[in-house]
Amino acid sequence: MTVKRMDNVLIVVDDVEAAIAFFTELGLELVGRMSVEGEAVDRLVGLDGVRADLITLRTPDGHGRIELDKFHAPPAVRAGPEDAPVNALGIRRIMFAVDDIDDVTLARKVETEIFRAPDAPKGDVSVDVQAGVVYLRGTVADDAWIQRFSDDAKKVDGIKGVKNLLHRPGTPAPAAEPRSAAQERL
Repeated sequence: MTVKRMDNVLIVVDDVEAAIAFFTELGLELVGRMSVEGEAVDRLVGLDGVRADLITLRTPDGHGRIELDKFHAPPAVRAGPEDAPVNALGIRRIMFAVDDIDDVTLARKVETEIFRAPDAPKGDVSVDVQAGVVYLRGTVADDAWIQRFSDDAKKVDGIKGVKNLLHRPGTPAPAAEPRSAAQERL
């Protein structure tokens, strides 16, 4: 028998929402969320009185999964000191290949800037940064927000350009040039 792929990694967490935010920020997709309890669960994990939330995230390539578990009962226990040395038994590292951490950081800065106003329409707007160029996609109710988002994105240090592909509901999205063409111009 040989390993065909790594299917999933289980991480027990205390703050499940923060963990979800962290992994989705890296590009993993939230694919499942459920609560479990009962005798069958107790037998499966070897603990009594289990009540837990299970969250599954999928890597962008679709091959790997991370399972985040939040135990409500029995409470999670720390297996060792918080500052355990690197040679302590247990999982010490999980690594991902990412496109460009600078672009990820810039995207978060742009989101902070454009969504700063309390009335900013956040739900249907996505921000992506490739080679320093911001791509704004989605729908916004009026032209004023479309322009404001573009103007605010340009204020962020490190941004080389903005491709505003936002549009009003019921109108077609503007066509985007291929990202490679935008990168060649820069």
